[in-house]
Amino acid sequence: KHKETQIPLLVHDNLSPELLKVLFEIFHTFDKDRDGALCPKELDHFVFSTNGQHPPISFIEQMGQRFGANEQGWLTQEGFMAFYLEQTLDDVSETQKDIRAHGYNGHSLVKI
Repeated sequence: KHKETQIPLLVHDNLSPELLKVLFEIFHTFDKDRDGALCPKELDHFVFSTNGQHPPISFIEQMGQRFGANEQGWLTQEGFMAFYLEQTLDDVSETQKDIRAHGYNGHSLVKI
């Protein structure tokens, strides 16, 4: 029986290179205008695609404030990675669930 490859999501309390690659791909899928940040509409689309819920506007504003925003207050790519680092350190399975929602295998990190 073929054993599924388990790619670590964290290496020394940082996002693994393999997970970073997946998160960059996901970020770029939702950064429609390619400005390096998720405007409120783009971030709403990302959250809805991830968990089926439209977040309140306060959540969208807080994401940028807490994890990293551009001049408009929009979540930057660095902020997106910072959010995922915190979430993954807290609960790896939550990050696996998120990347599965975007068509990746939660263990091998391969696009399905």
